[in-house]
Amino acid sequence: MKFLSNDIEEYIQELLEKYREIHIYKPISDYLQQELFAPANAANPTLAQGLESSTVPNMTLEGYVTNNRILNNPLKPIYIENDYKQTSTIQNQPSPVITPAPKRPIEDIIKPAVQNTLNDFSEKKDKVVDWAKNEKDILLNDKIDYSRPMIPHERATDWLIKNVGKSLLPISSDMYTDGMTNFSRAKQNPNAEIINFKDIKDKKMKDILRQYKTKDDEQGVHYNTSSRASELFSNSKEIQDFFKENKEDIKKEKIKEKSFEFGINQLKDLKNDIDRYASIQHGTLVNPRFDKNNNGIGTLVDNSDFEWRDSNKHGRIPAWINNHGYNMQEKGNYEHHFSVIDILAKELEDEEKEDLIKKLLNFFRLNKF
Repeated sequence: MKFLSNDIEEYIQELLEKYREIHIYKPISDYLQQELFAPANAANPTLAQGLESSTVPNMTLEGYVTNNRILNNPLKPIYIENDYKQTSTIQNQPSPVITPAPKRPIEDIIKPAVQNTLNDFSEKKDKVVDWAKNEKDILLNDKIDYSRPMIPHERATDWLIKNVGKSLLPISSDMYTDGMTNFSRAKQNPNAEIINFKDIKDKKMKDILRQYKTKDDEQGVHYNTSSRASELFSNSKEIQDFFKENKEDIKKEKIKEKSFEFGINQLKDLKNDIDRYASIQHGTLVNPRFDKNNNGIGTLVDNSDFEWRDSNKHGRIPAWINNHGYNMQEKGNYEHHFSVIDILAKELEDEEKEDLIKKLLNFFRLNKF
């Protein structure tokens, strides 16, 4: 150790004591202990032999020259042999003098590392917060990037409407799925038929559909009176009240058409009200009249051109379903199509009477009267 000054030897000993117990620096500590502080005739015979023979002619003095990397940055986890190299020195020249690196307080080493870590964490945290805010805006339908494909919550909503909605809200699920999958539901429905706008013969019906932004090359679905769509809308409060309250004018053909806005009317029919709202929302009844059995008949038409809905005004669930359709429409995933629904509105009082008679007959049958 004679080639090291007392200061540098003391400094290295100090470092050994500080970092001996740190796992990742233990190899450095062990190597320093072995190579620099072991007895010359034991751990470092080569160095001892070189120093003792430094005055012999034509003998090469073996010495260690450091680049001071360990001393300048004692926390760097690399082995000491990578920082020292053996070099040949000229005969009779004094051993190289190693200038000790300035001692650095441990705070000067740790503080920058801790600060860099905190800065990096803060930057990542800000990115996460920004992402969360953006996704929250999208989830609440306040902000939509229409250049992006379907994002996770949109795919989840799509699945819910197609699958869960098939049982809970069957008509809106069918109409939505048809728009997303090229009429896959209508093709399987025996009470539905895919038709072309240009093939519609009724001029009044065509004019109304054009008002609903239907295009000449557009296709649609015609639901007959045996369909669930016809049953759903024929039994709506809006259409039932219309035929009941305007019976005389309808019979005199004073009313040729009637527009409807379907909403939430009664809690007992909440599911059907939501289904009507989510599928048609607003439509027009064309050519209302009564058949020979005094049932109100006509044709309800609409086009699936979604408009943005305010959840505070229209209700959170109906607006959520509608606005998802609007988003799919704007992203180009949903194809516009129109609906033509045959209406057969029986008087509710007659239906209630029929239901009562059925219950009475069933009661007598069970009790064997």
